[in-house]
Order: sequence, then C-alpha cells, then structure tokens
Amino acid sequence: MYTSDQNTALGIHIVLPLLAIASTILRFAARSARSNPIGIDDWFVLLSTILCLSLGVTIIYGAVDGCFGVPVTTLAAEQYVCLGKILYAEPAVSFAALGFIKLGILYFYKRIFTIRYFTITSNVFITLVTMWTIGALVGELFQQWPVEANWSIPHDPSASILNYPDFLMAIASSDLALDVAILCLPIHPITKLHMSSRKKYSLLGIFALGSL
Repeated sequence: MYTSDQNTALGIHIVLPLLAIASTILRFAARSARSNPIGIDDWFVLLSTILCLSLGVTIIYGAVDGCFGVPVTTLAAEQYVCLGKILYAEPAVSFAALGFIKLGILYFYKRIFTIRYFTITSNVFITLVTMWTIGALVGELFQQWPVEANWSIPHDPSASILNYPDFLMAIASSDLALDVAILCLPIHPITKLHMSSRKKYSLLGIFALGSL
C-alpha cells in the first residue's frame, strides 16, 4: 500500500508526462500533415518533453521504491540516499526543461515575426535564457562539493558552497521575470498588424493562452 502522498506523486507524474507526450506528438503530426519543415522550436519542445518524461520516471521510481512521499524519519539508510539523489536531480532536470521551453517559444516567435527589430530582441532574450539555464544548472549541480555530499550520510554542512534558499529565490524570481517578458514580446508586433482591432485582440488572446 502506498501513502496518500505517494499516490499523489504517482498520479501527477504519470498523467502530466503523458499529456506532454500527447501534445508533442500532435505538434509533430500537424507539421507532417501540412508538409511543414521541423523547426528548431519543435526540437526544443521535444527535448523539454523528454526531460519532463525523465523527471516523471524518476519520481515514480522513488515513490515505488518507498523513498519518496513518506516521512524522512521512516527511511532506511539506502532509501535516504535514494531520496537525496532524487532531490539532487529533480531541480536540475526541471531547470533544463524550463530553459528549453523558453527557447522553444522564442524560436517560435522568430519564425512568425520576421521584423528586424523583433529578431534582434528575440536573439537578446535567447542569450539571456541560455545564460539563465546554464547558471541555474551550474548552481544546482555544484551547490555542494563533492557532489556526493548532497546525499551522503551523515550530511556534512561544510560541503555547502552556496546559500541554497537564496539561490532558489534568485532562480525563481528571474524565471518569473523572463516568463512575463517573453509572453509580452508579441504584443507590439501584433498591434502593428494591418487587421481589425477585434482580430488583434483575438490574436493576443491566443498568445495569452501561453501564460497558462
């Protein structure tokens, strides 16, 4: 029998990756049906889907193994090590997936809006997102040294290289700022299109769905 937390973890990390896989398959199927070439934005979406799937598999393994979704005080030594490895890998995979999703959106914008100033702006954001992703991965992977200190027993406080709560706060706030900025990028070129205001608002509404 699994605990309620384990059941929740299993449900979320089975259903959501399946939805991601289905949406990615439909994306590539739509491309093929219209004989459109696969773009770099599609490959970034595929990479992010693979990472989401690997994250789901990791959590499912932890829940089935009994090291995830249960009180830490009830874990045996080998289960504690398993939990430590999951908690070490999960944020890194998530940061990479978030970075790839952002890059996929930006390259999608570049394919739609071919205006010179928008291309330059998109390239600036692509650079920022790439730097954010690398910085997040380096900070997460080397938060403690040696790396084994993240799951070793007993834990060695002297192995910590950075203030992890402050690091997560910086990553979360910058992630939110980038998301808002990226979602707002199409507003200006859409308002300059030669179409009725009603159609412009409808188009803006479609792009706004990305905030969900």
